Amino acid sequence: MPQIKVVLVEPIYSGNVGSVARVMKNFGFGDLILINPPTIDIEAKKMAARAQDVLNNALIYDHLEDLLDEFNYVIGTTRIVGGKSYVREPFIIPKRLKELIEGKKGAILIVFGREDNGLTNDELKRCDVIVNIPSSPDYPTLNISQSVGIILYELFDLDNEGDTEIPSREEMAHLDEHILRVLNEIEFPRSNREKTALMLKRILEASGAGRKEIRSIRGILSAVEKKISELPHPYG
Repeated sequence: MPQIKVVLVEPIYSGNVGSVARVMKNFGFGDLILINPPTIDIEAKKMAARAQDVLNNALIYDHLEDLLDEFNYVIGTTRIVGGKSYVREPFIIPKRLKELIEGKKGAILIVFGREDNGLTNDELKRCDVIVNIPSSPDYPTLNISQSVGIILYELFDLDNEGDTEIPSREEMAHLDEHILRVLNEIEFPRSNREKTALMLKRILEASGAGRKEIRSIRGILSAVEKKISELPHPYG
């Protein structure tokens, strides 16, 4: 079973931190990480109720990037999808997330953004998969503890069996570099290279590709590079 940790990035209200700790315990999750949080005061402890252990054992970091390399899979969450920001695409819904990680082995972060502004585009770029919770267009904004609860509810009864290894972040970074190199070699439009590489990497992640599949994809990319190198140069 994957090792799942919940991350709150710069939460504003201590009461929300306590509420998240409580809903985590409701669904059997105990590992909470806080990025630059407010003071954990009496309000947080009151809202945590009987989840004081989750609150007390929370790890605190100054920056999200300080811990990303320790995990195989980083799942970002966003309320806003579509529009001009390609970093929020493609996205999946919570039920699909369960299908994606069930039977996998590895360390997983589920990252939730600030109550007012969510995750920044730079933070979302660092995420392997983006999750969006469908909600009414009349009032789509959820409290952060509600968002955490909905996603953890879907993951509550994950299958403990399975041995498919999630690719490491280093392996996925090499894949990203490889895709960009091939796009450069085929003179793909420069303005779309980063967007296309991210999209392809996310599609592979969202398909549930394991380490074996990622190695196969890189083998195909290497074969493409070899074939390109054998072609006559257009300028002789």
